[in-house]
Formats: sequence, C-alpha cells, structure tokens
Amino acid sequence: MSWQIHTVFGLAGNFAVALGCYWLLTILMAISFPLLDTWVNQNIDRNVRATVLSFLSQADALGQGAGGPVVGAVGTRYTLRAAMVLSGVLVSTSGNRVQEDYKT
Repeated sequence: MSWQIHTVFGLAGNFAVALGCYWLLTILMAISFPLLDTWVNQNIDRNVRATVLSFLSQADALGQGAGGPVVGAVGTRYTLRAAMVLSGVLVSTSGNRVQEDYKT
C-alpha cells in the first residue's frame, strides 16, 4: 500500500490530499518496521536471526543509497512530483519482491 500512497502524494493536486498521504506514509512506516522485526523474530530460526535482521537493514540502506540519488536527480532535473512518482514505482518493485520471498 505504501507505493500507492507515494504515487498519490506525488500526483496530489492540493495540499489536503498531500498532507493526508504524508500522514498515512508516516503511520505506515512507523508500524511496518516493528511488525517486520516481530515477524522475523517469531518465524526465523534463532541461529540465523541476527544475520537476517542485519541483511534486511543493510538491504534497506542499500536501496536508499542507490535509489535516493536517482530520485533526487529526477527531482532536480524535472519536478518534485516526478520524483515522488518515481519513488512510488521504486518502492512498489521492492515491496512485491519482499512479499514473494516471505510468503508462508
């Protein structure tokens, strides 16, 4: 759902819609990370749990490090709306991949 909100935020034509999307994104991000950590702690063998948590954290940092400059360049060259829509597209591709990998 996060990528849809990113995209709507980027395409928002008025402040109220953009603010609502911002609040939803903030809430979803605040909830999703503890939920993912809890799920990993409950479903991953304790012998590899620290490795999995470390990998998830590093993958997040790598995605932000690789995608951030590209999104920033699009925002600088074109518009911030284009950058936000691109952000939504990038988040959608990573989210679908994670969901496929962790189906139980």
